[in-house]
Amino acid sequence: MDVWLLDGKIKTLLHLSPAARKALQRGDLDIYVHLSANHPSIHLSSNDAFWAEAKELGLQLRCTLLTDAFEVRKVSFESLHEVMDKDLQVLADSLQLQQNSSVLDMMCGYGAVGASLLAYATQKNIKISLTLCDLHETQMAAMPPALRSQAHSVQIGDARNAPFPDESFDAVANKMGNHDVPHHEQPTTFQEMFRILKPGGVFSIWDVIFDDAEMQDAFNDVIRRKDLLAGYESYLCDRYFFRKDQAERMFREAGFTEVKLIHQVHYLQSTLKRRDAELGGDPRKLQELNQYILQRISGSLRDRMQLKVLGDDIQFVVPNRIMTAIKKRAS
Repeated sequence: MDVWLLDGKIKTLLHLSPAARKALQRGDLDIYVHLSANHPSIHLSSNDAFWAEAKELGLQLRCTLLTDAFEVRKVSFESLHEVMDKDLQVLADSLQLQQNSSVLDMMCGYGAVGASLLAYATQKNIKISLTLCDLHETQMAAMPPALRSQAHSVQIGDARNAPFPDESFDAVANKMGNHDVPHHEQPTTFQEMFRILKPGGVFSIWDVIFDDAEMQDAFNDVIRRKDLLAGYESYLCDRYFFRKDQAERMFREAGFTEVKLIHQVHYLQSTLKRRDAELGGDPRKLQELNQYILQRISGSLRDRMQLKVLGDDIQFVVPNRIMTAIKKRAS
């Protein structure tokens, strides 16, 4: 996966499937894109070995321009989901921070987790070296200037190709970020966090993590419908909320040990809050979202998700969990 800036205005992400990555082991692929309303074109060049491999694997190249949801979605997760300070404390505790620990807030957004980690360090009377990293500059632009000045480093970077040397950090936190990576690329983020952690380092994630596929599929479908109504096109392609067993497998396949679920809360989802925060206050979009939810979440699943209809507001709960793992020291 590579990133280009075209004239400083358009950010394009090139996503490579596992088969494409295999083909590229045979040689480089140069891509030139000419954007034109009437005659758009793509020009490719590589060596014969790559083309032979690509033909054998049946590769396709697809190019779609999408609205970058992170450029248009400007909400406070903490207010939308009523994040509690005590839960942030658990996340900070899980990182096992010590004096002069180097810690990365990966996919940091506007820096809410980083701010909580600095406050935690002050409370513990220790100093930490905090790095903030996110791919989306618009999200980071909302970062408080005071937080930016206190951080050791603030960088633009992708969790799938982290812009840090091997063994750079004692701890890495990723809150509500992994689900914004396409399903087939999520293992890569775990592999990258393993690479940049020092031996003995801790990786902690906080995300919507399900126990079973029925609830997982229903929530993924509801969020896709909400994102469609909100015009968050890139989310429709990229977002995937995973299960606990999938998270455990990604941790272990990346090389982590001592994988643990250490905390769980159930966050209330409210369509009225979604209307005001993401649907532009549009009552018609709220009605369409409500109708879809009532069709999609039915039977015993309604009871398990504690679904309630309160006038124009439909509410239900989903599990938010903190999981942690260790990069084992060499024996």
